[in-house]
Amino acid sequence: MKTGARQPNHLLRHERELRGWSLEQAAEELHQLSGLGASKRGIINGKMISRWELGQHRPNRFWQEQLSQLYGKSREALGFIEPLPPPERIPARTTPDPQLGTVSLPTPQEAISLLLEASERRPEELLGAWLALRATDLALLFQERWSVEDILTSLRVVLKGVQVLSNISRRTLLQLGAAAFLSGIPLPEGRHVSAEERLELHQTLGESIAAGWQLFHTAGNAQVLVVGQAQLALVQQAHALLYPQVRALCYTGVYNLIGRARHLQEHYDEALQAHRSAHIAALGAGDPLQVAQSLICLADTYQALGRYPEAIQSIEEALRTLGHINKEHVRTRAHLLGCWADYAMTLEDYEGAQRKLEEAAPYLELITPKEEFDRASWLQLAGKRALMSGDYHQATHYLEEALAANPPQWLVRQAGILIPLAIAYARRRERDVSLQVARQALPALSALNAPMTNAQFADFLRQDLLGHFPHDTSIRTFVSETQRQLPQLAPVV
Repeated sequence: MKTGARQPNHLLRHERELRGWSLEQAAEELHQLSGLGASKRGIINGKMISRWELGQHRPNRFWQEQLSQLYGKSREALGFIEPLPPPERIPARTTPDPQLGTVSLPTPQEAISLLLEASERRPEELLGAWLALRATDLALLFQERWSVEDILTSLRVVLKGVQVLSNISRRTLLQLGAAAFLSGIPLPEGRHVSAEERLELHQTLGESIAAGWQLFHTAGNAQVLVVGQAQLALVQQAHALLYPQVRALCYTGVYNLIGRARHLQEHYDEALQAHRSAHIAALGAGDPLQVAQSLICLADTYQALGRYPEAIQSIEEALRTLGHINKEHVRTRAHLLGCWADYAMTLEDYEGAQRKLEEAAPYLELITPKEEFDRASWLQLAGKRALMSGDYHQATHYLEEALAANPPQWLVRQAGILIPLAIAYARRRERDVSLQVARQALPALSALNAPMTNAQFADFLRQDLLGHFPHDTSIRTFVSETQRQLPQLAPVV
C-alpha cells in the first residue's frame, strides 16, 4: 500500500457484509462489544465504520482489537497490519556529527515504546518520538479542513489542563490518545498528591474550561465541539483527584459547552442530554449561579425542540434558584428574563415578550459587556421582537444599535444580529442595504459554520431576498456567489 494514499479496506467491508449488517448495525454491535456505556454511544457510528472501510481513516489500536473480536479475525486478516519500509535515516546535521549520529523517524508504536521506556533516553529522542506521534494524530484535523491556526488555538486551550495533569500522571498521559481516554484508563493509584498540586489542577482546569467558552463565542462550531470533548476527557481523567465541588463545577462547564455546540449543529437531543448532565452536576456543586446557567441552556434546547412549556418551566425554576437579587446574580437574572421574552416571541405573545424585556431593562445599567448577556443582547432581542411583530423600522433601529455595541469577534452573536437586520431591511424593500448587511454576515457565517445559523441565512436568501426581489439579477448573482462561498448552505433555488 502506498504511503499517503489510503486504499479501501475490502477485507473489513467483506466481514460486515458477510453478516448482512448495515453500517449502523455494525456500529451498534461494536459499541456493545466495547463496553463504553450508553453515554458514549455517539463515539462510534456508521459514518466512522464507512470511513474505515473506505480507507479514509485508519482505526486506532483499540478499535482494531475490538473489530478483531467482533468479526473473529486477526488484525492481519482484517488488513490492519501493513508491511513497513525500512526507516529512512536522516542526517541530524548537514555535516554529520559523529557524537550525534543519525535520527530515524519512529512509527507510532515505536514512539509510544520510546516514551514509556526508562528515563535514560536522551531528551531529543523522547521529544522527537512524541512530536512524530502527535503530528500523525493531528493529520485527521487537516482532513477535516482545519487550518493551522485553528489547531494551534485549540491546543492552547486544551494544553492548559494537560500540562498540570501530566505533572501528576506522566506515564498514564503518555499512553493516552482518544481511544485510551474512551477506554477509561484510570489514573495510577497510590501516588500522594499534595494540596498544592490539587490547587494547581483545580485552577488550571478551570482556566482551560473558561478559555473553551471564550472559543465558543469566537471560533468555528466544529472546533469548539472538539475542544469540549477533549476537556471532558481531561476532567474524567482527573476525576479522582478533584475535590467534589470543584469536580462538579468542571463537569457543569464542559457539559454545557458541548451542549451549546451540539445545539448549533441542530443535534438537539444530544444537546439536551449534555445540558441535563450539566444540570445534575451543578446541583451537586450547590452553586445557584451554575444551576441557573444550566437551566438557561436546557430551556434553549427545549425551545428548539418545540417543548415550550418545559422551556418556560426551566426559566421559572432558574429564577427561583437565584432567589433574592444580589450583585453577582444581576446579569443572570437579566439573561433569564431575556430568554423568557424570546420564548414568548416564539409563541407570538409579543405583549408578553415586551413585558419581560421591560422587566430586564433596569438591570442593563448594572452589567458590563460580556458574551453571556449584556445591553447588546437585550437590543438584539428587542430588535427580534420588533421584526417578528412587523415593525421593521423599529427592528432596524434596535439591531443597528446592537451591532454597534457588539464586538465583531463574538461570532455567534454577530451572526444573530446581522441575519435579522438583513431581513428587516429586505422587508423594508431597501435592497442595497439588505445586501450590504448580508455581505457583512458572510465572514462570521463562514468562520462559525454552524448548521443552525446556516439554515437561518438560507431562509433569508430564499424568503426575503428572492421572495421580495424575485426578478432582480443583482440578487440572483449575490445568491449564486454566496452558495459558492458557503457550500455548506442548503440549496436556495
